[in-house]
Amino acid sequence: MNADFLPAEARGGVDHFVCYLDTAGNAIWKHRYGGTQNDLLQDIQVDTARQLIYLLGNSQAGGGDFT
Repeated sequence: MNADFLPAEARGGVDHFVCYLDTAGNAIWKHRYGGTQNDLLQDIQVDTARQLIYLLGNSQAGGGDFT
């Protein structure tokens, strides 16, 4: 993985990064989540029937991208 693979710079503290890869290892999509302080990703749940991914964790800050 090189620097071109990663999305925008961290927003502060600890952020988290999630990506979806195809079977060849190519990025289909990627996104970094976080606010101005620590944001900790603790679990990922995948609902394959509904094609949803749930990111579970906590945040010490507001004002970031949590969508």
